[in-house]
Amino acid sequence: MKKLCKIVLIPVLTVPFSLLLLVTAFWLVCTAMGCSPVNRLVYPGSLHAMPDEVCGHEQQHITLPAPDGTPLAGWFFNRGAGKPLVMMFGGNNMNVGAFTDIAAADTARSYLLLNYRGYGNSKGTPNQKDIVQDALHALELKQEELGNPPVIIVGYSIGTGVACQVASAGSVATAKLILICPFDSLTSVATGFVPLLPHLLLSDSYDSVGAVSSLYCPISILRAQFDEVIAPKHTDRLIERITKARITKVREQNPAVFTFPAGHNNIFSAPGFNETLRQQMELRPL
Repeated sequence: MKKLCKIVLIPVLTVPFSLLLLVTAFWLVCTAMGCSPVNRLVYPGSLHAMPDEVCGHEQQHITLPAPDGTPLAGWFFNRGAGKPLVMMFGGNNMNVGAFTDIAAADTARSYLLLNYRGYGNSKGTPNQKDIVQDALHALELKQEELGNPPVIIVGYSIGTGVACQVASAGSVATAKLILICPFDSLTSVATGFVPLLPHLLLSDSYDSVGAVSSLYCPISILRAQFDEVIAPKHTDRLIERITKARITKVREQNPAVFTFPAGHNNIFSAPGFNETLRQQMELRPL
């Protein structure tokens, strides 16, 4: 997001001059205010952080330090040793506490929900590198506490980008990856809204296509039929990449794909969604 020194040859009239003026003005105003303008667009939830207290489940609420000492907050639903551990990553405009009801209703698995930096009661400024490192650190702590159970990683929207990066990091063995409204990369999605500029401004790419190439675990994709945020082609590209990468790697070559008659923001209330999500969390040997 902050790399402005990259030289790119822009064809004349590819981007309307009025749009360039608008983006430039937005950039200058935000810079003058001492904030990252791209951060405001990619991580809007950090600007009006909903306090964790609104989400309830106070007994499961936790705080822990990030690797650099930044205080992070979230929830941990401990079901005891021997039960799988689920870590869920939310969208860019939500408190991850929105998932606490899912965690509370499922007693078959432990759940770790950690707000991104700047979200909820977590401190700091959100960025891809720190968000991924924070998640890996928290996962390792809770895995050790629970006796190294199998880990299921679930991501929604931009959280699918985080989930893919965490799963592919290698420091935590992922038993299953579940992606809800996923995309190929943040740069690709942003380019669909504002051509060329994301390649100049975005430093957090959340390249899911690149990350999934190294994954061997089962992958499930839950997509919205009427997604108004993630164009179908971005999810299709991710599915295609997963399929091609797995042909010679695992017996179950293709990801399990489920489509629900919903939009991006109401997929969790779509008929059959919660049942499917829980079914996909069941672990089966490859």
